[in-house]
This record gives sequence, C-alpha cells and structure tokens, in this order.
Amino acid sequence: MKGWLRYDDALDVWGVHGVGGTVGLLVAGVCATAASNPNLTLNLASLAGNSLWREQLKGIGITLGWTTLGTALVALVVQRLLGLRSTIEAEVEGLDVNDHDEEGYIYEPKS
Repeated sequence: MKGWLRYDDALDVWGVHGVGGTVGLLVAGVCATAASNPNLTLNLASLAGNSLWREQLKGIGITLGWTTLGTALVALVVQRLLGLRSTIEAEVEGLDVNDHDEEGYIYEPKS
C-alpha cells in the first residue's frame, strides 16, 4: 500500500498501528459476545448483538479524524519552525552525519 500510494513512512507506523488497530477494533466489535465479555450484559446490554460493531466504527472514525488533525497540526508547526525535509545533499551524505554529527555505519568499499 505504501508503494502504491507513494507516502513516506519509514517505520511503517500506518501499516502496523493504523491498519492493524482499525481492523482489530472492528473485529472486536463484530466478534464480541457476552460469553467473552460479561460487561456486554451489564453496561453495554443495549449495544450487544448486532450493533456493537457500529459503535466501534464510530470510534474508529473519531480516532482517525483526531489523529489526522493532530498530525497535520504538528507537521505544520514543525514545517514552519524547522522544515520537514532534509536537503538532497544531506540525504546523499547521510543523515546520521548531518543531523547527529556521527556515523551510524562505517562503509568501506571492497577493492
């Protein structure tokens, strides 16, 4: 999906947490029964059965909206103060040297 949509996610945060968390929340709502969660017969009795997945879907929408807005705001502030991207020259030389003034890996070509 990352290659198809061409977005930058070096640590695969969206793939692991975004997609995995969304699927997990939805499946939890679909598969929830009173046998697996006694709270469904107490506090969530009106949602038990066929409608809990709808509530989970609402929660997913709120979470995705909130995190998208929060991420956009943080990215905007960082962009204005520091910039989000390194220069091409810094990337070619290595960000460990440019950003941290040290080498993470010492590359010695074979002769």
